[in-house]
Amino acid sequence: AGAAMATTIAEWIAALVFLYLLRRGVAVEGNRPLRVRFGTSAWDMSSAGPLLWASGATFGRTVVLQGILTATTSLAAFGGGAVASAAHEIARQLWSFCAFVADSLAAAAQALVAKAIGQGNLTEARRVASVIAVYSLVLGCGLSVSLAALVWLNIIPACLVKDAVTASVVEPLLAIVILAQPLNSFVFAADGIIQGLQDYNFQFVGMLFACVLAGAVLLATSRLRGGVPQILDIWLTMLTLSAGRGLAALCRYTLDPRSPLRKKK
Repeated sequence: AGAAMATTIAEWIAALVFLYLLRRGVAVEGNRPLRVRFGTSAWDMSSAGPLLWASGATFGRTVVLQGILTATTSLAAFGGGAVASAAHEIARQLWSFCAFVADSLAAAAQALVAKAIGQGNLTEARRVASVIAVYSLVLGCGLSVSLAALVWLNIIPACLVKDAVTASVVEPLLAIVILAQPLNSFVFAADGIIQGLQDYNFQFVGMLFACVLAGAVLLATSRLRGGVPQILDIWLTMLTLSAGRGLAALCRYTLDPRSPLRKKK
C-alpha cells in the first residue's frame, strides 16, 4: 500500500508540474514561448482527429502488451505456485529495470527523428535512426555484461532473495534476461523511432503480431506439456515477444516500401 501511495503521489506531482510548465510557456529554439491557454480554445474536430487516432492506436498497443504480460504472470502463479511467482517477479523486475535504462534511447530517438521529419530532412531521420539502432545494441551488450558480472559475483539473486529454492528457480530465468538485453534495447529504441515518425498504426499492428506470436509459443508449450506451461516456458514466451517486436520493426524500416523512412516517389 505504501509503494502504491508513493507512486500515485509522484505521478500527480509530475502531472501538476507539467501543466504548470505548459501554462507558463515552453521555449522553442529561441522563438516566443509556446503557451497553452486552458479553456480558451474552441473544439476543432479536424485537428483533434489525428490526435485521437494516434492515442487510440497507442492505447490499443498498450492493452495488447499488458494483456500478454498479465497472462504470463498469472500462468507463473498457476503453474508453479509461490516459488515460481517469486522467481518470475525477480526476473521481471530486472527485465523492467533494464527496459527503463534502454528507454532513454527511445526518448532521444523520438525527439531527434521527429525533429528531422518536421524539417523535411528524411536523410537526417534515417541517419539518426541508424545511429540510435547501433547505440541500442551497444547499450544492450553493456547491460548483458553488467548483469552477467552481478550474477557471477553472486550479488544477484543473493541481494533479492534468501530462499534457496527460489534462487535455484530464478537462475535459468536470469540467463534469459541477460541474453535478451541487446534485443530488448533494440526494441525500445525502435519504439522511439516509430513514435518519432508518428507511425502509430504500425506500432499497434507490430505489437499485435508480436503478441500473437508469443501467444502461439505459449499455447504450443502448454499443449506439449499437457497442461499449464512451466516457468521457463513462460520466459521463452517473453523472449519471443521481444523477438517479434524487433522483427516487425526491422522489416518495416528496411524492407517495407511504404515505410516513412523511404523516399516518396
